[in-house]
Amino acid sequence: MQVRKIIIFTLISICLASLTNISVSQGEELSKIIIYYYQDKSKTDHYRYYSYVIPDSIAADLKKTNKYEVQTFPVTIGYIDTSMPESEYNAQLRILAERGKEFSSEYVITGTYHIEKNRIFIKTQIFSVREEKIVDIRESSTELGVLLFSILDKITEKINSELDKTYKRPETIIATSPFVPLYNKIGGISFGINYGTAQFMGDWENLYDTTDVISVYLSYDLINITGLKDSNFLRNAEAVLLFDYFNNDPTRSRASLSVWGITLNYIYLYRLSQAFHLAFGGGLGGTKSELIVRTMGEDGPGEMFTPPESRDISYDPYLNLSLSTRITFEPLIINTGISYRRIFYSDTHMTLSVVFFGFGYRI
Repeated sequence: MQVRKIIIFTLISICLASLTNISVSQGEELSKIIIYYYQDKSKTDHYRYYSYVIPDSIAADLKKTNKYEVQTFPVTIGYIDTSMPESEYNAQLRILAERGKEFSSEYVITGTYHIEKNRIFIKTQIFSVREEKIVDIRESSTELGVLLFSILDKITEKINSELDKTYKRPETIIATSPFVPLYNKIGGISFGINYGTAQFMGDWENLYDTTDVISVYLSYDLINITGLKDSNFLRNAEAVLLFDYFNNDPTRSRASLSVWGITLNYIYLYRLSQAFHLAFGGGLGGTKSELIVRTMGEDGPGEMFTPPESRDISYDPYLNLSLSTRITFEPLIINTGISYRRIFYSDTHMTLSVVFFGFGYRI
């Protein structure tokens, strides 16, 4: 029965995703940006991989704004210095303009970096094809490692700020589709399903065996809320509405338990690479629990026609804490992790540990 539910939900998700893609592609032509690989100016070639890590990470963040079509190219272009002779400077600008027009792009982003004493120094240039002007952005980190992505976040913020100064949404194209206004409002939403195995803990461990848990979630990127873009704590986070269901037929007791739960969660994403994140989260909500106690017949508690002795329904607070990994292949999301869940019953609290795996889709 649970497998059937997963199949049905998956088919519905695919259909909704297809409809969304169709409506957007027909209604809105996004501004195009091309990003070239960054040129390594380090004294050694030990950090050559940053040449594609930096542009790929910037491209991934720019795509989240739902304003731009972003494409990276495995070619480097030298940094254009204003101190170079005017003729050479203008020649370099013409090359960028030609590259932009060749790919029907409105912006071309290039850059260089170098590593010195375990610090990275990044120089980025944004070239407007239409205006043939360049904007310089420079950042450096105190040390290498995962802190690099904090620097990339700052670079992306500045790039977005500069692009917003000249960005104009093509209203005539948008007006051709009634779906685009709706899409603009729901941009940043993802949904999916997780399948997990729950292990009861404490006093409940002696009553029930391990059971299956199905969770359906709906999340929203907090970066899309006006006023939160300058806060790293909120900009790299999501609000997630999580719906849980599990039941447990009695094998060691006469009571059959079914639980429906809902929690509103805060999820913080710690980026390790462009597509790989660690997700830390927690949330509060409530559950509806139905406990059916059956009369012991001659064939035991599972006798088919034995009427229930009692049926109790309760509504109780619900806590969810989770640690997971997330792999993103836009628009597909793969989640796997563990969570701690607690139902605050009036007599004995129920504690569960859940190992889960699931798929999601980002709109």
